Amino acid sequence: MSEHAFASGIAAQFPADVAASPAAESARFQFDDLLNRYEQSIFAFLVTMLGDRDRAKDCAQDTFLRAYQNLCRGKPVTAQWLFKVARNRAVDSLRRTGRERVSAEPLDDVMIEECTPTGRTMAVQRALLKLSPDDREILYLHEVDGFTSYAIAEMLGIRAGAVRMRLCRAHVRFRQVYEA
Repeated sequence: MSEHAFASGIAAQFPADVAASPAAESARFQFDDLLNRYEQSIFAFLVTMLGDRDRAKDCAQDTFLRAYQNLCRGKPVTAQWLFKVARNRAVDSLRRTGRERVSAEPLDDVMIEECTPTGRTMAVQRALLKLSPDDREILYLHEVDGFTSYAIAEMLGIRAGAVRMRLCRAHVRFRQVYEA
């Protein structure tokens, strides 16, 4: 991804008086920090959820637009909040298209440019694509982004015990698909 691919034009979507306010100036600095820290991981999470780079880019743009709006209003934006919004955008996108399963689009192009996919990495990505969106989501949030079961529970609106159970079941299903 290019430097701040999602940021272009976000500030332009606000009235001039809002964009020129001191809160907006502070929001721009915070927004740049969010983009530097989470742009790649949010995009990769959305591609994993949706299996489509274009839809993932649209959802990521919506996610960061909402983050900027919250920052301009003086509301905090955390990693958990960003992933929750990104997840909700992905679910909305899946509902709009009526697709429950993702396409088999290869994830080679999605990987961060500095990372060269190995045979094992590609096998893991293929196995993830064969899982349900719910299994992919919970495995990605826990294993790739390193969120705790409590943080995931907050994002998904369920209890931490339910997250641990879903993780356990998703790991079993992943192993079955991976080893097949």
